[in-house]
Amino acid sequence: METFLESKHLNLISVGEKRYSDSIDYEGLMATSMDSELDISVKEKDLRFIMYTSGTTGFPKGAMFTHRNNLWAALSIIITKKYDFNEVVLFVNPLYHMNSYINVIACIFMGNKMVLMKRFDPIQMMKLIESEKVTMCSVVPTISQRILEISKQDQFNTGSWRYCTSTGAPWPFEMKKAFMEIFPHVVMADAYGATEVFSGTLIQGSEILKKPKSVGRPYVDTIIKIVDDQGTELPPGQIGEIIFYGPHVTQGYYNDPGATAESLKDRWFYSGDLGYFDEDGYLYLLDRKKDLIISGGENIYSLEIENVLLRNEKILEAAVVGVPDDRWGEAVKAYIVLHPSVTMGKEEVINFCQKYLASYKKPRYVEFVDSLPKNSLGKILKNKLRKL
Repeated sequence: METFLESKHLNLISVGEKRYSDSIDYEGLMATSMDSELDISVKEKDLRFIMYTSGTTGFPKGAMFTHRNNLWAALSIIITKKYDFNEVVLFVNPLYHMNSYINVIACIFMGNKMVLMKRFDPIQMMKLIESEKVTMCSVVPTISQRILEISKQDQFNTGSWRYCTSTGAPWPFEMKKAFMEIFPHVVMADAYGATEVFSGTLIQGSEILKKPKSVGRPYVDTIIKIVDDQGTELPPGQIGEIIFYGPHVTQGYYNDPGATAESLKDRWFYSGDLGYFDEDGYLYLLDRKKDLIISGGENIYSLEIENVLLRNEKILEAAVVGVPDDRWGEAVKAYIVLHPSVTMGKEEVINFCQKYLASYKKPRYVEFVDSLPKNSLGKILKNKLRKL
């Protein structure tokens, strides 16, 4: 059977005044549409869409989802975030990002108003929150940083804003704390997950202060385990791979049976992320398996070092990778972006880390750069840093 992607009958539809050659005008298409509904039967196990992964550790893969996956993911978001029928949701991130997509579906289910930004600008975001009476939005840490850099947040009325989620990458605690101080009326939330599972865990409000290093507890209808290399579940406190199970987990990767077999085992999705649960059921994210640095036989988690570096007021962004070392196998290297108009030496960086880290964890090499390589969602591409 011919698939949608193999069809030769695809059309390009133009929205707005700008028209592309050989495209169909959206308004003209709507004017000629039929009033009666099409007689099409859709089953819950039918493929609904393909969402591509961010490709931070390799080439993006197309995760396949059914109508049933879509339904359960939307319900999980609505229940966990306590959506009501009066929400006004601002979309700052691209709509092809999984978090944006599933919140769009949640808004459609609830009949909520959606406000879209063509491109992110912190001042414009504040203006939209005020003028549209926005109640909810999601951001990524790089966007959060730019919002915090605005010196005149108090000139905007953000009283309607009640909930803000950070997704896409770990949100440094100092940044969370600064956000909560500037916007005390907004419930801040940090979400962790993967494209392949829609959603994973969420930590919000006062929980952030009680468990500052945690990424929270599982969403509704999401089951998470920590397992060793043999797939055996580990008890609280022990580090292993994070795996997911639930009605919203992907069906596999499009045209990639090898990657599907590697990531999906008995309907459990193996994320490639390392972490552990505490005794209260809160999850702690440590690193990607591929980003783990092994130096002199010791496991070093880059996220721990990055969080320490970001505590320094001079450092705007930081990324840590392992580089080959003849003596230790691997050594820690830090790539650092400084705030404008400040200076910092390599020894100053290493000495700062020594205050908070064991000696074997502190960076052996430091390189200052103007920017870090990122994808369109703001995720740092460590595979590109390693190639340097």
